Amino acid sequence: MGVRSTNPSQSFIDDFFRSGTDASRAFTPVIPAGISATGGTKTSVGDYTYHFIASSSDNLAVSSVSGPGAVEFIVVAGGGGGGYSQNGDTRRGGGGGGAGGLITNWPGHPYTPRCPSPTQNLVVTAQTYNITIGDGGPGGSAGSGTGSDTTAFGLTANGGGYGGANEGQNAGGGGSGGGAGATQNVPSSPGSANPNNDPDRQGNSGGAGANSQAGGGGGAGAVGNAGSGTPEDGKGGIGVAFPGIPSDYGTTGPTPGRWFAGGGGGGAYPSGPGVPGGSGGGGDAGGENGTGNSGVANTGGGGGGAGGGPSNTPGGTGGSGIVIVRYIS
Repeated sequence: MGVRSTNPSQSFIDDFFRSGTDASRAFTPVIPAGISATGGTKTSVGDYTYHFIASSSDNLAVSSVSGPGAVEFIVVAGGGGGGYSQNGDTRRGGGGGGAGGLITNWPGHPYTPRCPSPTQNLVVTAQTYNITIGDGGPGGSAGSGTGSDTTAFGLTANGGGYGGANEGQNAGGGGSGGGAGATQNVPSSPGSANPNNDPDRQGNSGGAGANSQAGGGGGAGAVGNAGSGTPEDGKGGIGVAFPGIPSDYGTTGPTPGRWFAGGGGGGAYPSGPGVPGGSGGGGDAGGENGTGNSGVANTGGGGGGAGGGPSNTPGGTGGSGIVIVRYIS
């Protein structure tokens, strides 16, 4: 018998993807919630009814509750914008934007302890729940790209931190922190996850920058990779996966399920392909002289950092956030 991983994200994957029947039996509640509601895009998948709320013009309107009224949710903020590549002889890339903060109460998920009580066991009543979806931060000039918060059910997921510009600008903190820009002469720091308190934080910190490579933005599942010039360095931190969600939402990843809240990739010096963002919507960094790619909409992915080059080049815009609600039909 093998040794079970101590990594919480891997343990979650082990639990949910052992086999289809075992996993489904382990985590499917048996009592219908008895909820009648509208809001967002409503669809049924297996025993569950889902509401995908991707715009602040939508809310969750519960008209009646005849059962327990228990719901499960994912709340994701807007991702941070990728870092700027400033003009000059340094020609180094900007850091990747941090993913938007992620809060969830899905059973068995490694983020369940990070959902504050009593919302962890959320029971809805007949009312309209106002929801605000955070926009992704812009990938513009230095210091301007923090993602916007997403709010739902009295919770606030913090927008992702912006990636740092090359040569000396510190990255921003947020739900996940932005990666530091590449630096030869002036040190800079990556952004931290906020709040920076392990049981309550909503993501991970960004990666440090180095001479030839900016750091990747932090993701919900891992810190952004630091830059030091190898092919793996500067990648955005990986997001987290949720099983059962239709393929219209989230992104693919290294394991089954739909992925959210990946960090943006950090830009390199000055040539070469763009560095990948993290699974879960993180934008790839730009190649030489290239604008960073944007995070995927409605994933909270961070924007990719600008590629190194002689011109002033912006990073990519962060991906907007989303709220997903599900309950047993």
